[in-house]
Amino acid sequence: MKVKTWDKNAKKAAVITNTLIQKLNEMHQNLQNKNNYLLLKKIKEGYVRKQLEANAISDSMINNQFNKSDDDTGKQQKPSVLRKKLQTLSDDIAVYEKLMNEYEFIASANTPVLLIVESARPSLSADRPKILQTLMLIVFAVSIFCVLLALFLETRIK
Repeated sequence: MKVKTWDKNAKKAAVITNTLIQKLNEMHQNLQNKNNYLLLKKIKEGYVRKQLEANAISDSMINNQFNKSDDDTGKQQKPSVLRKKLQTLSDDIAVYEKLMNEYEFIASANTPVLLIVESARPSLSADRPKILQTLMLIVFAVSIFCVLLALFLETRIK
């Protein structure tokens, strides 16, 4: 991104530009940090949900072992199915732990969002917009547009 500041005082223009870039960087950094913490919060919530689900399956496996009877076979899930679910949940929990560690690192690193290649420095002469050239270009473009519009309307009438 290149920023041009028009001011008669070249030093003041450089200060304004550097301040603008710094404020823009702070704003983006703040947004990035909020986003990282929000994602970390969501990951932690998912992690807790997976842990609760794994605990429920573990409890149900323990209950199945103690309460084996012929009457409950249709109501309870097979131990192999429960073991597979528990293994899958354990894998998911490991992934969530890895994600939490990565996002905690990212959130605490606080890396800059914008990389400033070169700070603004005062120019040798004041930078000003070229008003006459801009106006001439606008007048030329409007006149061409008007001629084309008139030709289009003329052909539609006939």
